[in-house]
Order: sequence, then C-alpha cells, then structure tokens
Amino acid sequence: MASPGPYNTRLFQKLGIYDQIKDKIKIIQGKPVAVAVADGEVEIGIQQTNVIQPVAGTQYLGPLPPDLIEYGHFGVAVRNVSKNQDVARELIKFMTSPEAAALLRKTAMEPPER
Repeated sequence: MASPGPYNTRLFQKLGIYDQIKDKIKIIQGKPVAVAVADGEVEIGIQQTNVIQPVAGTQYLGPLPPDLIEYGHFGVAVRNVSKNQDVARELIKFMTSPEAAALLRKTAMEPPER
C-alpha cells in the first residue's frame, strides 16, 4: 500500500487498522503514488482523485466516505504592490465563480463551500 503521508496515517488510525498495516505502508517520493501503482511497485495507492484519474494503468475506485475525506485548502490574494491589481481581482472573481466550479469538477476537484 502506498501513501503520501500524514493524512493516511490519520485515516488508518481513525479506521482502527494502523497497527495491522503500518509495516506494509510504503511512502512514495519523487513521483505520484498513482504512478507507483501503474508501475506495479505497489498494489494499492491512496492519493488525490485528480492525480489518480489521468494515470494510465490505474483504476479509480471512487471517493472515500465523506467522514473520512480531508480537503486541501488553497488561498488566493492580491499583493498590495501588484501592478495589475484589477486583473488579479478579476481572476480571483472567476476562480470563485459557478463557471469555475464546473471546470474544477471536470478535473475531479471540488470547489470551496461558501
């Protein structure tokens, strides 16, 4: 089983299986976990949906149950010294729009809740 790190440790602890599988966990470095699965280096990998799906040789089985999902959060801001503050604000406005939400979902990501 391949895992990218701390989230999976918490996941396995929450499921009560960490002690049984900890010696079978392999931390993959330098490439996506999905590539390690496709290469046959590991049999099972847990990684962000949008990273797994485009990798040939892997089969996406679906999302984890909602109570086990941890979302990554990103921030966006305009620097006060930006020479293009209006353009940057327009980009931010688009990034948080319903149109952008549809594009995010096409890449197996979820837009932020409001």
